Amino acid sequence: MNTNALQNALALLLKSSPRPLVEAAPDTARLPARAVGQAYQGLLVAELPNGRSLIEIEGVRLDVKLPLPMRVGDAMKLEVLALEPRLTFALVGGAAGTASDPVAMSDSARNLGALVDRLSREGPAPAASGATPVLASAPADTAAFAASLKTALAQSGLFYESHQARWVAGELPLADLMQEPQAALKAATEAVHPQAIGLVQQQLEALDTRQLVWQGQVWPNQALEWVIEEDANRESAAVDAPAVWKTSLRLSLPRLGEVSATLAIRGDQVHIAFSGLEAAAITAVRTGQVELRDAFGNAGLELLEIKVDRDEA
Repeated sequence: MNTNALQNALALLLKSSPRPLVEAAPDTARLPARAVGQAYQGLLVAELPNGRSLIEIEGVRLDVKLPLPMRVGDAMKLEVLALEPRLTFALVGGAAGTASDPVAMSDSARNLGALVDRLSREGPAPAASGATPVLASAPADTAAFAASLKTALAQSGLFYESHQARWVAGELPLADLMQEPQAALKAATEAVHPQAIGLVQQQLEALDTRQLVWQGQVWPNQALEWVIEEDANRESAAVDAPAVWKTSLRLSLPRLGEVSATLAIRGDQVHIAFSGLEAAAITAVRTGQVELRDAFGNAGLELLEIKVDRDEA
């Protein structure tokens, strides 16, 4: 677990009041290494043709996306929120004064930072898992199956705190919140409930790797490993290009054997890659390509590519 990156991310997440964010493009020059919380004065020096802007801080020019309309020559005050995976500031205000002392991290951030250190010494987090099968039997309705998988992930406890916020805002029914593991825990004096340590470790692991992993039975005696992640190559993609999300499924089916499939999704376009397939599975994929494309089309998605790699074992 990358402790430094997590602590930077925690500093970003735990600021007491939301402020507009200014995120530098991944391929721009970097400021000299400073602590999270350091304040700078920046100057808007140019507007770029792609809707982004060029700002200058201490003689270094950065390609950024400004959250508010500004004019060339306008000054701004920025506070460093994260150094990794890319430089991110909070837009504190307009020009005035010079760089201030670093902002102190809150007690919550310090406590979580200590927890990160502890968990990083305890090894990798287990994947999120379902205690009972998602379905009572093999699915006949794929749309209903997809909805059930979505519910299983949503109720895994990985998003419990954000769901609490939605409940407080009246956006989520209490009955839905009570389906998550943390809702069943009794009050404890520790900052993190002992029985929730595993879930917190999974949350921090997901924050560190930007990857969600779910393992469990989708119906009795049918195990599934499911991974969701943002494409690692996103950093080198065009600034305004939509994010590429990947979801990978691995399971062993009675007639087709081991099946591993990765879907790469950019906007409404999809690429699928099957790997390690046995002969029967390869035949099933090839004969079912038209039906598969139609199914994606009915869901509003365009299947651009189907790749099949045979098991060489």
